[in-house]
Amino acid sequence: MALYEPEETDISLRYLLMLAKEFGCKDFGIMGGWATFFLVDTGFREATGNEYLRSRDIDVFISSSAGFVERFKSGIAGLGFFPGAYRFRYSLVLKRDSGVILNRINHPQVISQDTTLMPDSVLS
Repeated sequence: MALYEPEETDISLRYLLMLAKEFGCKDFGIMGGWATFFLVDTGFREATGNEYLRSRDIDVFISSSAGFVERFKSGIAGLGFFPGAYRFRYSLVLKRDSGVILNRINHPQVISQDTTLMPDSVLS
């Protein structure tokens, strides 16, 4: 049984792979739930016959060099992420049924500076 809905984790994985392709491994890395997944999934499958738990958020660490920080900010903005309430947190909000990225321009009434999750019921 999945902890999160597969649709959420599939989208999360898709964006994680886009980030990895965009930034490579030299100045960018993953941690948290996805890092654990990639480290233990094969062994967990062998032992249990089931996939290990996936994640719906993406936890990363980046190089602190000024050039890369600016490149990272620009790159994630290009993918639709926007700054959250904390300077180290970015969010991406998608409309579940269409996959449309919601942002402060196309949905200013529901996307605020401290948005982290937005249920579809608010947008219906």
